[in-house]
Amino acid sequence: MRAAIIGYGKMGRMIESILSERGHSVSFKINEENASEIHLVLPENTDVCIEFTHPEAAVANLSILINNGLPVVCGTTGWYDRLEEIHHLVEKKNTSLVTASNFSIGVNLFFEAARQLAALMHGSGYAVRINESHHTEKKDAPSGTAITLSEEVRSVYSEFEGFQLNAEELPNKIPVYAYRIPDEPGTHELIFRNEIDEIMLRHVAFNRKGFAMGAVIAAEYIHNKKGIFHIRDILKSIAG
Repeated sequence: MRAAIIGYGKMGRMIESILSERGHSVSFKINEENASEIHLVLPENTDVCIEFTHPEAAVANLSILINNGLPVVCGTTGWYDRLEEIHHLVEKKNTSLVTASNFSIGVNLFFEAARQLAALMHGSGYAVRINESHHTEKKDAPSGTAITLSEEVRSVYSEFEGFQLNAEELPNKIPVYAYRIPDEPGTHELIFRNEIDEIMLRHVAFNRKGFAMGAVIAAEYIHNKKGIFHIRDILKSIAG
């Protein structure tokens, strides 16, 4: 499989390493210095694209790649207000796309556990809160992973209509606290607390390898497929 890496920073280099380990080649490495070369990424030279950039660039990158008829794995968050528009473009161009707030297999297991814990805790009188910590280079807050975590809770707690960032003023929104710490790959906590005790479900990333591995697995999965895919379905199919 020939993969183009769009966003060649720390994550991009990790993805490159895993692609090589799994016998794939890299057709392009696009960063801010050679951003115009993204127009050269075509089905004739590339089988799949892996995009990890920043929210301000993601929609433009995806539009170019999808218009060129390329399947894309996108790990950038913070642009999902344009998701429907991109989905329509994927369908129009008959290619494939998978987006995820987090491609880590461990994090997706964490989401499953969070939904089950929320079902157990609902109606028990515990207040709910989410904490997330990331490196200082991360642009969006809260993280896409924290937003997905809040959605898992909301799938059970129908009284919540969304989340509130770094506040607890609105009773119908889940408090999500975002912290930015140097060299922090990512920590997420789902906390249930009352005046008696506290129950916490926590995921700690030690490095970026889990995110990169999941992205490469997703790229392998959508290679030669058409449509819009969910990371949970991909990981379940891999696990059998």
